[in-house]
Parts: sequence; structure tokens; C-alpha cells
Amino acid sequence: MAKRLKQVKIRIIRERLEALYSICDDMLQEFKPENETEHLMREYLKELHHQLYKKMALNQSMYTLHMSGTEAVAFRQLWNVLCIKNDKYAAILVRSILGQIDRYNEEQIFS
Repeated sequence: MAKRLKQVKIRIIRERLEALYSICDDMLQEFKPENETEHLMREYLKELHHQLYKKMALNQSMYTLHMSGTEAVAFRQLWNVLCIKNDKYAAILVRSILGQIDRYNEEQIFS
């Protein structure tokens, strides 16, 4: 029986949303895909960038990012490929979001 993907909800403050948007913006300019898998990851990065842009237009202090289980996996894979080690704040921010995703362990994402 096929498993249904559940949605992951990530709570994030405006400052971090703006920082993540900026990181995505930089990565879009730097990331040059070399194979089909990386092309898929770049497409996901473009979608994430657009989603963050739309959220920032709401001008709130706290936001909820909604990701399907597939998007959560794509987020993890994307940041495993992109090197952000030199930017400590970016690394902490991404690690924090990955931590929130991890709280939705495999049993919770796939039911």
C-alpha cells in the first residue's frame, strides 16, 4: 500500500525568513547543476526562493513554512549538496530548520 506524505510545518521569525531568502538568492546565482538530480534540486531551490518571497510580502513577525514530505526531503538534500559551512549564521539557520523537520520523523511524515 502506498504511503501518503504529510505536511511539515516550520515556524520561523521574520529575521530568519529574510536570511533564508538571502541565502537562497545567493545560492541560486552560484549553484550550477551538473546532472539531472542537481537540476531538480535547483528547481526546488527556485520554488523555495519564490515561496519565501511571497511570505515576506505578508509583513508578519512569525511565519509558518509548509512543506510536503517530499519538499522536506528535497530541503535536506539541497542543503547537503550546497556548501554553507563558511557562513556560520546560514549553517545555524539551516540546521535549525532541519531540526524542525527531523521532529517529523519518518513515521510521522509517511503514514
